[in-house]
Amino acid sequence: MTLSNGDRVIATKDLGGFAGPFVRKGTQGVIVDKFGIWSSTYEVHFDGNATRRCDEQEIAKVNRSSRW
Repeated sequence: MTLSNGDRVIATKDLGGFAGPFVRKGTQGVIVDKFGIWSSTYEVHFDGNATRRCDEQEIAKVNRSSRW
């Protein structure tokens, strides 16, 4: 998956809770930063003001031409 800053994404599972903000599966957000060269971790600002670092398998790019 190729994601860049500014891409709109959606959480593919519930994220966080204990040590960070809780983000419910299906919540949309925007990529604000990318970390790593061989593996990718993204900082995502989710709707509702939660910001989290997410692995590639925790998010998916929003396809604006179809419905979720």
